[in-house]
Amino acid sequence: MNRTLASASAAVIAAVLWLVWNVEHEHTSVRAPWTGLTLAGSLLGFVLAGIVGRGWRAVLSASAAAIAAAVVVEPLAWQLPPPEPELAESCDPGCIPYSAFVAFTAIAAAALSALGIAVRRAVALLRGWMVDFRGL
Repeated sequence: MNRTLASASAAVIAAVLWLVWNVEHEHTSVRAPWTGLTLAGSLLGFVLAGIVGRGWRAVLSASAAAIAAAVVVEPLAWQLPPPEPELAESCDPGCIPYSAFVAFTAIAAAALSALGIAVRRAVALLRGWMVDFRGL
């Protein structure tokens, strides 16, 4: 399988797991163990996208999948009512604009993918050192 396709597939699976986590988190009152496992699987999926992918393509596919998931999460999981004019102005200090949320999601996915790339390169470097060490 092509490395770019494998990376994109891992990123899409991670984004779907993130969406499932949001649905579980928003629509269930019970915090079951699988909710945490779903979130952890999503995070590991983005790291895996960096491990199996190549450089900027892995980061780009992870960011694109995260952006798509962030755009879909509001109507699918959150189902927010339309804001009233007076509520939009009186947002508490913890509120962030929706566009910033999408950007933060893309940045987090890119960072996790870059972590996967770093792990892959560190393992390759360690293997090289082990081969050199055995040759002594």
